[in-house]
Amino acid sequence: MGTARIHHAGDRIVYRAWFPAAGRWQVWLRYATDLARWGRPGLTGRTTLAIDGRPPVALDDLPNTGSFQSFRWSRCATIEAPAGARSVTWRNVAGGGIHADAFVFALDGSFTPSDRPFPRNGPAVVVIQAENAADADLREGDLPGVDRAAVWLSGDGAGLSGLTVSGTPQTSQGVLVRSQHHPRWIVDCRVEQVDVRDVEGQGAGNCGVRLDRADRAWVHGCELWGGAPILLAGARRCRIFDNRLVAVTVGGVNSEGYILGRNDVVRHCVIERNVCASPPWARAGGPSGRRMIWLSTGRGSVAFNWIAGNREERARFGGVAGTDQNVGETILFEAMQRIAYFGPLEHAGVSSVTVPAVVGRTPDRLLGSVKRDDLSTDVAGVETPFWPPQRDDDPLEPPVDEYLVTIVRGRGMGQTRQVLSRQGATYGLDRPWTVTPSSGSLTLVHTGFYRNLLVDNRCVDGMSGIQLWIGCVENVMVSNEIRRMRKPGLFLYGTCTTLASSMPRAWNSGIGPLFFNLAEGTLCEESSAGALVWSGQSGQLPVEFPVCLGNVIRRGSFTGSREAGVRLAGPRGERMPDEPASVEGTVVEHSVVRDAPVGFQVGPGTGSTLLRRNHVYFWRQTQTPREVPAAYQVDAAGCDPALELNTVEKANGESDPRLEKVRRRPGPAVVPER
Repeated sequence: MGTARIHHAGDRIVYRAWFPAAGRWQVWLRYATDLARWGRPGLTGRTTLAIDGRPPVALDDLPNTGSFQSFRWSRCATIEAPAGARSVTWRNVAGGGIHADAFVFALDGSFTPSDRPFPRNGPAVVVIQAENAADADLREGDLPGVDRAAVWLSGDGAGLSGLTVSGTPQTSQGVLVRSQHHPRWIVDCRVEQVDVRDVEGQGAGNCGVRLDRADRAWVHGCELWGGAPILLAGARRCRIFDNRLVAVTVGGVNSEGYILGRNDVVRHCVIERNVCASPPWARAGGPSGRRMIWLSTGRGSVAFNWIAGNREERARFGGVAGTDQNVGETILFEAMQRIAYFGPLEHAGVSSVTVPAVVGRTPDRLLGSVKRDDLSTDVAGVETPFWPPQRDDDPLEPPVDEYLVTIVRGRGMGQTRQVLSRQGATYGLDRPWTVTPSSGSLTLVHTGFYRNLLVDNRCVDGMSGIQLWIGCVENVMVSNEIRRMRKPGLFLYGTCTTLASSMPRAWNSGIGPLFFNLAEGTLCEESSAGALVWSGQSGQLPVEFPVCLGNVIRRGSFTGSREAGVRLAGPRGERMPDEPASVEGTVVEHSVVRDAPVGFQVGPGTGSTLLRRNHVYFWRQTQTPREVPAAYQVDAAGCDPALELNTVEKANGESDPRLEKVRRRPGPAVVPER
């Protein structure tokens, strides 16, 4: 769980620990931090540890780890401790943010903790989980407590029906569906016609129903109140339908998501006809929930899910006053991506690929967001691909069958297949290639969002409507309704922040392709851009392949957009000679834009764009003192779209020479905000 957002000088956390023997104990801390943006190399010497009120010891060797989700172990101090039960006080004396996971005390100077397996208490080892605080004095921050469920379904085939579960300040979960032999998956459980109220505990993921590595579970016909009314901590072949969900929190922040899937696999699930409501006292107040549906990768991919007919009931989505306002993505796919390999193929079979057993050293200029120490190596220190575990028993790493193989350049470019198995350096795939890649084809082995169907959902009053954020491939969005968004209604985003051969799990970074996604029949009213396709290619890295490839927006209706009906944007500035476009092969067709300053805006870094059979209406006055509206605007030289059979009309249905059909503005464009 960890403790997060602990960053003020004077913050104090007290733990209770039992030391089996007196002596000089080596102190290890598993932590994550990145203070580079504030000009600091890390937390070395900025925090202390004290036992039973004795003089504190400074914690050293705590450099930046790359992000607040990139954990590492550091031997940071040596401390004297008497035997028996002791008070251990951690204090932030100089300020600086940390995400702390665990303290380990070891009598043996040669002891080194690891993540596989994690260390355990013993005669010469003491483990303190950072969230298990006995006391704390914090200006702000997260100290998750121990999870306690009112009802626990712990065996295969267990069910609960027709019951009201009333929680207490001590319960953090209404109904927990989890095997007593966890991490074994639990099978065939049902929660039907169950009401959950008053779950007030501050455990990690305060929720109404938690599915924790559940296979073929049902959550049906329930009314669930909680910080996360439904929490998915690993779900396969589950059905979550016809529920009424009410986001309620006790603390100062609001719900992270009505249906929340954080950092674990969600596959072959049905999430359908759920109603996301505000509590009665919040109908006219601030947002009670940040997101309606928030699914993120982490220990696996999010793939082959049916997400349909979900809607709000007088709910608004975003951050409450005084907290982070850059939230409110009504339906959000957000990546904590793992890259097992990026580079040329050794060989490709009909339904397999073989990657090199060792790779050339990644040049410093291509590392980008990845630290060299995080790259996979063999015992001799030679850089290799990361080899995913064969079994689903690692607490951190996705198993091999959670990976995708995507060809990003060369023969077979654009194809993606699911991994089924690995033999040595050869990955077996779920089906044959349409065009078999060749040796040298540039390939990505990664987790991501794959072939999900989002149909007939209603997204109202948020920051964005549907947001595909990094690593989204071949997803289909049909007949979704989006109204009143602060930022884009439909937001499709790919990124490239590194060109390293592998990358540990990291939020919002990596090589995240946006390949061949389809949005059809989208209705979007009142947003900054009706639809935005955007490449987050890092400006420090060369563009070696299209980050956004072959995405299609068809039969959309975009009305009242404040900036543009449809906008395509790549990195800042113009493309270098012979450099591929970062946003390539986008098709927008049979769509309508009405009453926007710009109908269709094509920015730098784009190429091979087709705008066909679209119609732009200027029914209301959109003219500003600076310029008249434009049906099509091209913001950079060399990225002219192909325009076929498009039309434009003014208020009375006739053309108007003052309405520019194509406006060209060579030069750098402003990169849109998230």
